[in-house]
Amino acid sequence: MRKIILRSFLASSIFAFTAAPVLAQDADTETAQKFADPDRLIETVLAGDATDLEATLEELDGALLAAQTDLDTANTDLQQAETDFLQVQTDTADAIQAIDDATAAVNDTQFELGSATSDLETAQGDLAALEAEKAALPTGTTDPDLDAQIAALETQITDVLEPAVVDAGTALQTASDDLLLVEE
Repeated sequence: MRKIILRSFLASSIFAFTAAPVLAQDADTETAQKFADPDRLIETVLAGDATDLEATLEELDGALLAAQTDLDTANTDLQQAETDFLQVQTDTADAIQAIDDATAAVNDTQFELGSATSDLETAQGDLAALEAEKAALPTGTTDPDLDAQIAALETQITDVLEPAVVDAGTALQTASDDLLLVEE
């Protein structure tokens, strides 16, 4: 359609110019011949338009190719950012789980220490009661059962309960240190 409109416009314009005596005088030159024949003028203009159009299309193709390259790069960067984000989420979830595990270990060892301390305090109270009972005996009398209970309780305190408290305290310190490391 554009070609038809352009051809009509150029044909009517060329007709006016071809009748001019200047072009008739220059009929032997190539320029005059181009403009003297309306069809040739239209082809020349369209060929020029085609050349301009080709140059414009090449520029646009270059710009489009550069834009596509930029888009591909941006997509690659976006995919890498998504991968990095997912890794950060995974690392965060792992860190939170490690903190939860370390916190649970601290809580467990605190309970164990509390239980061992309570057992030790109970045994020490029982020992004090047995020693008070022994002290209340009339002078010069002995109670072999009472002496055996006191000896057994002293052994339990020394061999079992005090080491359990020390071990629980050490375990609590280790669990607390581990929690601090995980939180960093």
